[in-house]
Amino acid sequence: MSLYSRVSPDIVHQVALIPVFYGSIAAIITKVPKIVNAVSGLGWLFTSTGILAGAIRLLFIPLFSHLLSNPRSKNIVQNPEDGSLLVAAGVPQNSLTLIRGAGVDINKFIPSVKKLDTVNVVMVSRMLWAKGVHEFMLAAKILMNENIDARFILVGGIDLGNPTSVPIKELESWSKRDGFEWWGKRSDIPEVLRDADILCLPSYYGEGVPKVLLEGAAAGLPLITTNTPGCKEVVQDGFNGILIPPRDENALAKSIRKLVMHKNLRELMGSNGREKAIREFSDELIIGQTLLLYTK
Repeated sequence: MSLYSRVSPDIVHQVALIPVFYGSIAAIITKVPKIVNAVSGLGWLFTSTGILAGAIRLLFIPLFSHLLSNPRSKNIVQNPEDGSLLVAAGVPQNSLTLIRGAGVDINKFIPSVKKLDTVNVVMVSRMLWAKGVHEFMLAAKILMNENIDARFILVGGIDLGNPTSVPIKELESWSKRDGFEWWGKRSDIPEVLRDADILCLPSYYGEGVPKVLLEGAAAGLPLITTNTPGCKEVVQDGFNGILIPPRDENALAKSIRKLVMHKNLRELMGSNGREKAIREFSDELIIGQTLLLYTK
């Protein structure tokens, strides 16, 4: 609030649930003329079936929708389903703008020539159960028991502030198995994806449009993800990847097996994904859409 008072911005652009929530309160009190709220996914709070999340939702959603309904606010959603949920909660339809994702740098994430015969199957995310970490582990176990020639690599850090965070002991235990690795948090994701052959995100989290799927598509990787809001914005089933039901390790294992066994299919889906990333999700395109909202 003190920052908004000191700077006196004409527009504030607030990203993600918590900054949107507290930032809107601050912006309304300090009378910021125009507020842009980017609701980049509804997260654990909106998707969890737990008692705690349900209780918080009862208090949070009415207040959150009231803040987004402020006449000075314009609200960005990343997929149509999130927009429908917000409208159902009372947010005016005419306050919403669909901008699919945060964009991807197509010059930074580029396809690479694979050097190893062993297929690297990679999952990049925060280590949350709701991101599908457990399903990835179980699918890896199924395929390792079949002696599939693949490495299964988890990349991402622990999120201790999230109730669905995976215990570090669990990750360390799995990483001791032959063929399974946990690399922890990495800041060099373009390099990580250059060494990957398949990118998985079996998420049932409240995604907006997952950044890592955009990065994987731009890097020319075939994608395996769930047929859920946000994820299905990036993956066209059979074209640039495979869509599977959430919480289904057998479907995940089947899809991984298919791509491991068919190199030509991996290459075709990867090439299609690269074209889709350039055409629909490049930084240039997303920034242009955002600047147009500022202009309006």
